[in-house]
Amino acid sequence: MVKPWCNDRAIVYGSDLVHTIHCQSHLLAIDGNEYRLGLAGAHNSKNAFVVTMLARFFNITDADIKKSLVEFQGVGRRMQLLCEKPVAVFDDYAHHPREISAVLESIENRDGLLVFWEPHRISRFLTFFDEFLNAFKKYMKLERVILLPFFYASEDPSDFLLFEDKLSEMNALVGGKVNSIDNLSDFIENCENASQVIFLGAGRSSEYAHRMAELLNKS
Repeated sequence: MVKPWCNDRAIVYGSDLVHTIHCQSHLLAIDGNEYRLGLAGAHNSKNAFVVTMLARFFNITDADIKKSLVEFQGVGRRMQLLCEKPVAVFDDYAHHPREISAVLESIENRDGLLVFWEPHRISRFLTFFDEFLNAFKKYMKLERVILLPFFYASEDPSDFLLFEDKLSEMNALVGGKVNSIDNLSDFIENCENASQVIFLGAGRSSEYAHRMAELLNKS
């Protein structure tokens, strides 16, 4: 059985059966053999471990594995860089507290970070209300979080008695709210004064992210 030990900068996995594994941002070590990664975040190092073991199974050389891991820049909607100037804008699919935590943990310098968050599904929002708050508060100030329009998916707000109250509570805690894609331009100055901007969500958030990148490129 593989058991994890955690600290602020790394997650270490140890097993007395097969391998000793060390995972941290941009680095995977298997039995002391280090693999550099082009992606940040301990969660990506854990993914890289699975990929590495599969590649070994198919007799891919260690040199080719290391080359591929350091050159791989990720997939769409997983910290996808949309623009770099005047500020870096990223698009990410994270919509669960654990996913949001993993994304924020992977950012090495969070000073000046600005997040646009699209809550996804009322049932998830209510069930994990405190977890969402804690995920943000662990890595940044809540006033640096801007709410995007709620994405209901197939759910109806009238079916959830506490929804409006909890949404109002969240609105009061965060730093602002985008009412529609048409008023996204109201937040250009916020973005220009940020170190980097991340859009999080699984509904229309990607559309908002691309729109903001366009607006910033024109500003």
